[in-house]
Amino acid sequence: MVVFVRFRTVGLGFAQYLICAFCSLARPTSKRSCMAVSIGTSLKGSNDKSSSTNAAGPREDRRVRRTKQALRSSLVRLMRNKSLSDITTSELCRAADLNRNTFYAHYKSPMDVFEEIADEYFETISALMRDLDTASLFDVTCAILQATKSNRVFALVLTQGAGSSSDLARRLWGVSREHWFDVWDNKAARIPEYVKERVFTFAANGYTASLIAWVLSGMHEDIEDLARTMTDMSIAAIRAGLQRHMPSNSTQSA
Repeated sequence: MVVFVRFRTVGLGFAQYLICAFCSLARPTSKRSCMAVSIGTSLKGSNDKSSSTNAAGPREDRRVRRTKQALRSSLVRLMRNKSLSDITTSELCRAADLNRNTFYAHYKSPMDVFEEIADEYFETISALMRDLDTASLFDVTCAILQATKSNRVFALVLTQGAGSSSDLARRLWGVSREHWFDVWDNKAARIPEYVKERVFTFAANGYTASLIAWVLSGMHEDIEDLARTMTDMSIAAIRAGLQRHMPSNSTQSA
């Protein structure tokens, strides 16, 4: 589940799609198989959204999209053989057959290109998660694992760098705080804030780290087996962490 030195929105995007997973923690999970998930992604996307409103016209929009597409595709190819932090602007420009002036008209560094790619794919997963309104945490986890395994770029997004797990867990807690409280209703109302944050961050870190470890190991482990393990451990961690702070009747029903 990447310290991003300037990881502004990527972590937030990842947190957004994990919100749906952890918002379903209060639901019991069954032993059924993963639900079928259809995923369609490309390196195109975010730039298309503003094309109709750009005053420069569609021709320039197409040129910009082609330029950004070339840079993204080239960055992905380079990242297959070396770390993002080792890729220079000059190297990326050579790979994309573009000059540095063209590059700097759109980005400040290869990290900016990477962040744009990451934002797109996190939004793709966020949209997928929003469609799973009635899904259990197990279904959501299966969907995340399936999406990751089916897309080489997404796997690169998750694994490039170091330290992303703790950073993303912090962002996850901040973004999903209200959603998570809604799931638990008033059961956690009397639990100290620092306890909730500690417990949820612990679970989110473990969940995220498990996904990263799976990607780094080659994604050979069965998706359903891993999803079941991640689901069971996440729910157990949160329940165990909050149990002694809850009223006895609420604890039993959670």
